Amino acid sequence: MPVREESGSAGRAMLGGAVVGCLLGGLTFALPSLSSISDNPLLGAVQRCVVALLLPGIIGAGTTSGNAHAWPMWLAAGLNTVLYFVVGWLVCKLAMRTLSRRS
Repeated sequence: MPVREESGSAGRAMLGGAVVGCLLGGLTFALPSLSSISDNPLLGAVQRCVVALLLPGIIGAGTTSGNAHAWPMWLAAGLNTVLYFVVGWLVCKLAMRTLSRRS
């Protein structure tokens, strides 16, 4: 029975990582509209935070392409997807482990 519980929690962690990775990878394609900061203070703060989260993929794509001004958007999106998949998976795994120890 514990083996089945472990595989279920692993699947949930993978799903959580996939959701976070795909969400931020997809948001990378919306970067041109996100980089124009809104006059609304709340919306502007959210846009700044999202752009800050997308920076690792942008820096990686610029480094890989060798040009900081003309980097492929698909590469930045792919890098962000992989990075945030791993981050989301780790956070879900640690959260489930912490919650299972409490019960």
